[in-house]
Amino acid sequence: MRAARTSMSPALRWSRRLLRVAGYVAFGVVCLVVSAYWTFPWERLALVAQAHAARQGWELTVGELGPSWLTGLRARQVLLVRPRAGPDAPPVRLHVDEVSARLSVLSLLGGDLGGSLEARLGDGLVQADVVSGSDRVIELEATIDRLPLRELPLRAMLPVPVQGLARGRIQVRYEADPANASGAIELTIEGLRVGDGRSRIPIEGMREGLTLDPVDAGTLELRARIEQGTVRIERLRAVGRDVRLQGAGSVRLGRTLRSTRLDVQARVAFEDAYRNRNDRTRGLFALLDLAPQARAARTPDGALQFRIVGSPATRVEVRPDGASRMAVDGAR
Repeated sequence: MRAARTSMSPALRWSRRLLRVAGYVAFGVVCLVVSAYWTFPWERLALVAQAHAARQGWELTVGELGPSWLTGLRARQVLLVRPRAGPDAPPVRLHVDEVSARLSVLSLLGGDLGGSLEARLGDGLVQADVVSGSDRVIELEATIDRLPLRELPLRAMLPVPVQGLARGRIQVRYEADPANASGAIELTIEGLRVGDGRSRIPIEGMREGLTLDPVDAGTLELRARIEQGTVRIERLRAVGRDVRLQGAGSVRLGRTLRSTRLDVQARVAFEDAYRNRNDRTRGLFALLDLAPQARAARTPDGALQFRIVGSPATRVEVRPDGASRMAVDGAR
């Protein structure tokens, strides 16, 4: 054994020493990285995020912010609020139970910048993968599973509450500017219900508006394509126990939600069983027959048709549009 040790070449002895030193150095670097990661000033990061949101006109509250594995972060009880845009506009409010974001090491090795995002709202889940290439092309792919609509700030756009579970897939690709975006959207909302029997629909000439009994709209299907920054609705339809819905139109994407513009037609045909459900529904449709706004929305076959225009971040207007024709799924 001694002979073997004494016969070891100087080069081999130096190699072993270098490996030992390299091992100590690597261990020290790992300890440094882990220590820095776990002692990162997450509270300071939350303050920076709040300041950035405030510059965009939002109020951001984060209940807890911390690390998620070695390349990500996790936030819990996140509340995002935009104050009222006007005296009649409700505030926009979004509450997320938990959201995590993680940087993709594989994308970095390939010369791109990529990551993933996961958000939980109630029992729903939203997952997204984003890759930004060296050619400035951004690709986004998101999946939605059992996302409850009641958790979304839809009251900023709709006069009555909406319930249902959304699931689907969104694919978007654009270069530097959303105005160049392309992609596709497939979305299904199961158990769609509109109204709660308490909220009121504003009607021109009626100071207090009208109360809408809950409407069973069944399952809504949305299919759209994105071309040159415009989302064009190819199919928007729901057939429920109480109502039949159809839609068409487009959404022009902007750099911000404020610069995004809606231009969508919506056609609503109530079933006779709903019209005569009780005294309140009978009174509702009797008043609608007298309201100028409702008469302007009535189509030749008795349905109600509206045009929805505006910005989701500021003000959305619902205008009567009964005189226009809508082509959707081959129907006129």
